[in-house]
Amino acid sequence: MNNWAEKILSLRIILLVIAGIITVIAGFYASTISFKTVYEEILPQHHPYIDTHLAYEGQYGGPLTIKLIFESKEGSIYQADALKKIKAITEGLDATPYVNHDQVFSIASRKVRRVKIDEFGASSIPLLPGDEPLPKTEEQLKAFSELVDSTPGVLGTYVSFDKSSAYFQASLIPGEIDYTKVFNYLNALSEQYSNETFTLHMFGQPVLTGWIYMYNAEVIQILCLSFLVMLAMLFYFSKNTRMVVLAGVTSLISAVWGLGFVGLLGWSLDPLILVIPMLVMARTLSHSVQMGMRYLEIAHDQLSKIDACVILLKKQFKPGVLGIVTDAAGIFLIAVADIPVMQKLATFAGIWSLSVIVTVLILIPLMFSCVKQVGKVNLSVEDESYCLTKKILSGIFYLSDHKTSRVIVWVVFITVSASSFWISKDLKVGEVEPGTSLLWPDSPYNQAVSLHTKKFIGPDQLLVVVEATPAEENNGAKKADRVDIRELSVIKKIQTFQYMMQNTPDIKGSLSFVDLLPSVKRSLSGNYPKFETLPVDGRESGQLVNLLQANASPGDFSYLFDNEYKNASVRFFVSDHKSETVNNVIEKTKKVISEIEATDSSPGKLRMAAGSIGIASATNSEVSKAQGLNFILTTMVIIVAIWFGYRSLSAVLILITPLLFTDVVVAAIMVKLGMSINVNTLPILSVGMGIGIDYGIYLLSRSIEEGKRGVHSSLNEAVHHAILTSGRAIFITAITMVFAVGIWYFMSNLRFQADMGLLLALVMIINCLGALILIPLAIHTFKPNLLKADA
Repeated sequence: MNNWAEKILSLRIILLVIAGIITVIAGFYASTISFKTVYEEILPQHHPYIDTHLAYEGQYGGPLTIKLIFESKEGSIYQADALKKIKAITEGLDATPYVNHDQVFSIASRKVRRVKIDEFGASSIPLLPGDEPLPKTEEQLKAFSELVDSTPGVLGTYVSFDKSSAYFQASLIPGEIDYTKVFNYLNALSEQYSNETFTLHMFGQPVLTGWIYMYNAEVIQILCLSFLVMLAMLFYFSKNTRMVVLAGVTSLISAVWGLGFVGLLGWSLDPLILVIPMLVMARTLSHSVQMGMRYLEIAHDQLSKIDACVILLKKQFKPGVLGIVTDAAGIFLIAVADIPVMQKLATFAGIWSLSVIVTVLILIPLMFSCVKQVGKVNLSVEDESYCLTKKILSGIFYLSDHKTSRVIVWVVFITVSASSFWISKDLKVGEVEPGTSLLWPDSPYNQAVSLHTKKFIGPDQLLVVVEATPAEENNGAKKADRVDIRELSVIKKIQTFQYMMQNTPDIKGSLSFVDLLPSVKRSLSGNYPKFETLPVDGRESGQLVNLLQANASPGDFSYLFDNEYKNASVRFFVSDHKSETVNNVIEKTKKVISEIEATDSSPGKLRMAAGSIGIASATNSEVSKAQGLNFILTTMVIIVAIWFGYRSLSAVLILITPLLFTDVVVAAIMVKLGMSINVNTLPILSVGMGIGIDYGIYLLSRSIEEGKRGVHSSLNEAVHHAILTSGRAIFITAITMVFAVGIWYFMSNLRFQADMGLLLALVMIINCLGALILIPLAIHTFKPNLLKADA
């Protein structure tokens, strides 16, 4: 088996042809990939809140909701021209592609209704009936304003408290949605009804997705520019065109193989995960740099091309495979999250990472063996152009080479670790600010969210479903023959629930069909305020519910209860969906429901939880669980891989120390930068762990190699040589990546990409310094046997 490298080199033409054929086939499949967001794929699959959401999404709506605000810059919306525009916008919203026509709401829609009493009896009519003229005169406009104020669930929901804005809402039908088409349509609608006097703002999940799609081309352009920056920086440091070209080619081949695998499976890619393929490609380039620079170092001895490639393969294959396997392990373990988009990402990115064993560790020696013999070598330790980098690396080595500096570094290490750990406890899971962290705070989207928060009762909702289950199903009591939500006991339970929740700081209001019944009763009683009370018995409650729907079309009240009266919705309007807000609201709701169930044995079950708050809670819970499990499992896999690679407990401790240090420091940095862990950042943290372990493996392996050669006068000299060779490749790779991803922060209009660029630049620097400082520090302090020369 000692001549395995020679056998591979002897088959280089055949292997290169096979690799070329695979690349062509993979390229074909890669060209079939589409970039789109499937919202259902970012939801946890087995969470009870998501089960509630999916069970009632068709009736009560879901997160795929378009939200519009029509703002008057001069006075209130109670103007003839404003009401005319509100009606036209409602009709335009109802014509939006993929819209659910039964879930379009505004003061001009048929879903927002009031009870009218006249000589013909009681009937339910829209606030602005479509068959009647709109209010025009001052008297009519004033009467309409008073009507809005007196109709439950309208002021603060569909008309702002200061009466300067109107709110519109429409849900899309889940499925294959062309978000670009929806976004362009809404943009045209906004432009049509915005002028010097009025502005039509838009937000909601479909609008957010549309904004992200709009930046797709820019994101891809920036990623391509990043790749070119990588190659340019690599050429600047190496001054060797051949190495740069081969590193770039193998990185592209690896990318084609990875994306081809996605196309082969028929998967689409979510635009927000484009950062991950870029990171995997960067890791590929890192391994390519290690291979290329080691080859040029070997070529300094004036060996033949084949001999140099054989030595390269033998020297770099073991640490390379170990680094790639640990990389891939961290990526594969992203799949512990019970979220389809994470599992798809883990599968294709993990396979892509493993392909680097072939595309880099094997193909680079094969390609070097087929190109012209290297003449002048620029990467030897003695080269003059290496002067500045050598001084930097020697300065880093000095930190661990002397006893006094070692003590200082250990103290700094312990202090930074302890303080970072303390700060990292504040790292949140979920959003940390209102609106969305994907876009900048001054973006039109976040400005619209801010406007809604300021003028209405709350942009986010917690939906609790009241299921009319018999009492037996709740606590073992005798089963009733028939139960529905019109029963007085169920109505009182809903009222009690809303009352107990009303003092929750983050809840700005609530709405259920129970809120509408007192106004119906008052209308039947000459409009006297003293009759504005709940029904007193089951007969009256049934009568009021029936009158509420008199003359209404089927489905007009489906957002409040179903046609068979088996379930009803209770909506709580929440100030935002920040992590802390979501946790507080959910905990309060669970506590209140527990108290009600403990004291009220009547029929009716309160089922949590849908709406944006329920979905956010379920997603945050799954991400939090996955993040902890991913970290533990990835660390265990890395420990096992290191043990099998080196058969040494010392190697495990030496390599795992900078890895854990980097992880806790990165967490602290995220807290200080106002970042959080969510569906989008979780994969990046997992890939980040692989970066650090790669650097450590290459440096430790070279240190062991130099120590066992027996040509150095001391262990310190062997480690110093390792830092000046493999350490240089680590340093160059890190600096290259800092520049390549750092430009994201300054160029991207998508805040998520900009933030990730800044975070990744810091991750690269910390991982680089962690490997170059802590590994020599541990070696010099503990002097492990694995570096001692063979007898």
